[in-house]
Amino acid sequence: MSGRTNTISERAGAAFGRAWRKLQRYDARAALWMSENGASPFIAKTLLWTVKIVALAVLLWLAFWIAVLLVIAVMATFLLRNADQPHSGRVEQRDGPLGFGLYDEHGFRIDLDDDER
Repeated sequence: MSGRTNTISERAGAAFGRAWRKLQRYDARAALWMSENGASPFIAKTLLWTVKIVALAVLLWLAFWIAVLLVIAVMATFLLRNADQPHSGRVEQRDGPLGFGLYDEHGFRIDLDDDER
């Protein structure tokens, strides 16, 4: 690897491998420490597996709620983007098909309380 540049994926894989080996060493060190302090190897392994399973459950729970929040955010964005936009408020007085009065931008008369129609 001396003359070759590493890609991002190679560096990420190497970092993941180093972290994995470090966690394995911590696991072995913790099992050895527990067995040296009077715990049976079965109890030490069981306790370490319990800790791993609880950590995995917490990570999955966290990932689930992040996914739920992401789905809600995407749905809210979709609904806000596709919501009917209210009229811009442009009204004008002009002579239209229903006579002179206030008309909106779509051509509908909005002063219907006029008695002269």
